[in-house]
Amino acid sequence: MVVGVSDGLVDGAALAGSAGGQSEAGKFSSIELTAGSAAAGYLFAKRAAAPDNPDLEPKADLAVAAGASPATVKRGDKSTVTITAENLGPATSVATTVNVEIPAGLTVLSPSAAVGSYANGVWTLGDMATRSTAILTLEVQTDKDSSAKEFAVAARIGSSTKDDISSNNSASTLIRIQSSEAVTATQTADRVCACWPISAAAQTPPAPRKNARPRKRCWPRMTMRPRSLRQLLPSKRRCVLATSACCG
Repeated sequence: MVVGVSDGLVDGAALAGSAGGQSEAGKFSSIELTAGSAAAGYLFAKRAAAPDNPDLEPKADLAVAAGASPATVKRGDKSTVTITAENLGPATSVATTVNVEIPAGLTVLSPSAAVGSYANGVWTLGDMATRSTAILTLEVQTDKDSSAKEFAVAARIGSSTKDDISSNNSASTLIRIQSSEAVTATQTADRVCACWPISAAAQTPPAPRKNARPRKRCWPRMTMRPRSLRQLLPSKRRCVLATSACCG
């Protein structure tokens, strides 16, 4: 007597009945029955077959990205931080959250999440379907009294679903403070450079004229254009705006 696999079940233990015999998984042998006799009590145990892929735990590859615009601001100015969360699959990610680290000296003015909710540095997304994307925007402002030259905003995504790929679970972006030299150069780029010789005759430099078109050459401010710049501007001279593009 032999019993095979049926409906995903395989043979387990076997117990011989009243007529005796030898039992093994899925098989009885050496059963002796005389004419007109009967036997009973032969038991077969069945168990579920082992799956072809023993790892049936669902997995979801989560990814996060971060950026800031503008990335360079003055002290006290605002910037917008954009954080993007994505589930690359193959399974749905359950109880998905993104932790956002806001450094000291940076204040969140208004968060905006199209999916989920944001509060106290935690973006709660809940269940994310495979191949779905969500975006969080944070309007931030740098503190005027902060001495930091840059601020790093970091984000990390996670869920209760297993994620074997951790290299894309975190991201960060920088917001830099514009240096005072760069601000000066930007503010005075449209002014005229006024140069004068280093001599006793030039005690006070003339003030640059505001909102004037920049000139390729510089000369002292006067009512008439000089005939010879070489005579009036020797090799040693000063500029009102000390930049390499002004007068050399």
